[in-house]
Amino acid sequence: MDQGCDGREELTSTPPASNRSHRETLGVMTKGQVLVVACGKTYFGIPAEIVRGIARPDQAGPLHDRPHPPVDLGSRLGLIGSSLSPESRIILCGAHEVQEGLRVDHVMGLTKADGLDLRPLPSLFTGRERQWFRGLFLFQDTVAMLLDSRWVLQDHGRAPAPEVPGTAA
Repeated sequence: MDQGCDGREELTSTPPASNRSHRETLGVMTKGQVLVVACGKTYFGIPAEIVRGIARPDQAGPLHDRPHPPVDLGSRLGLIGSSLSPESRIILCGAHEVQEGLRVDHVMGLTKADGLDLRPLPSLFTGRERQWFRGLFLFQDTVAMLLDSRWVLQDHGRAPAPEVPGTAA
């Protein structure tokens, strides 16, 4: 995260290696936005309220004070095909005292949460995955799944994640 000229933090992403001299600013992340990321060919939305930063996997600086290493989001969801690449990023999420780092394949961008046409999960979601997602929404020319903030911050070895204001289902 970088400081903007008004003191707010800006989320940035480094372009592919072929264009590393320029940084692409994703914009100032505010409440009411969703950060859209990809694991393989599957898109996910992470509520902005819990996003604390974005770093390349080789940038350990912002992650030094974490009690455990970042988790690969695709693996946590049982997806196949996620791999470390120059576009991979660590999304640092947190609320209160809980922090979680999620490795994703790509950061796709920001979208306004109030503009989302959030749809309920289809009936084929019958098990524990109903706790993982709050619903589906259209992003560009595909469908993304909105991750549940409490599930993102939950680690099976820790106490349940705290309630994040404005994210109750």
